[in-house]
Amino acid sequence: MQLFLFLLKKYSFITIASFLYALGLTLFLEPNRIVPGGVTGIAMLLRGLSGIATGTWYLLLNIPLLLFGLFQFGLRFSIAGLYSTLMISIFANVIPVFLAGFPQVDLLAGTVAGGILCGLGLGIVFRQHTTTGGLDILVKYLRKRFPYIKTGMLFFIFDVIIILVYASVLGTINLIIYSCLVVYLSSKTMDTVLYGMDSAELIYIISNQSQEVARQLLYELGVGVTNLQAKGGFSAGDKQVILCAVKKRFTPEVEEIVKNIDQSAFLIISSASEIYGEGFKDFFIEKI
Repeated sequence: MQLFLFLLKKYSFITIASFLYALGLTLFLEPNRIVPGGVTGIAMLLRGLSGIATGTWYLLLNIPLLLFGLFQFGLRFSIAGLYSTLMISIFANVIPVFLAGFPQVDLLAGTVAGGILCGLGLGIVFRQHTTTGGLDILVKYLRKRFPYIKTGMLFFIFDVIIILVYASVLGTINLIIYSCLVVYLSSKTMDTVLYGMDSAELIYIISNQSQEVARQLLYELGVGVTNLQAKGGFSAGDKQVILCAVKKRFTPEVEEIVKNIDQSAFLIISSASEIYGEGFKDFFIEKI
């Protein structure tokens, strides 16, 4: 029963994500000839040259990539990827028929709406540890080889290359610019879904009232602290440095606590792109 509920939830999310991706593509991007990059961009190019529907080309182009995914990531990953690819292909062919009377939006509105919807769809699918097919498979493979490069950045690189190819055949300068904007919005939306929008910060606090600062951070703000032993370079005296990692929205409260206790305290605040542990990311969840 638990397995059934797990699979039901997983494939429900994939279906919704596939619909959102296809909606952004067919309702906002394709009518304005804006290319989202990836295999979808190639499918749009082939549609312009052949007249065969984008969804059909999307499915045909994905077959060899799905076979590569089967070899690299196993059957479970490939089945979910095949399902997502089929859903996007079907939705991409069906949505224009059922929403044929939907008014066409201008280039800017289409770019923003299409980029966000496509990025949202990709992010949701990737959170289910599967793929929408296409370059997702290559990106997942490269993420395993180069984990320090974020998913959105890899998509951005591939997509820019495909946009340039598209532009050399059918595009204009305006469409190139808007297509690049779509890729940017899509990658940023996807990274927000995958990694969260609330970035964290690492704070070092050097204070003569370090015990009271630590106490208030722990019990009033609920922030975990670590005490580091240090020695002053000029005074050669022993110092206690408080180290804490907080989500960005709590930083002003940390600053206020320190200011109220010790106005001569020394603070160092730096951005932290990824933090694992209680209150942040789960270290044991597979990276996407």
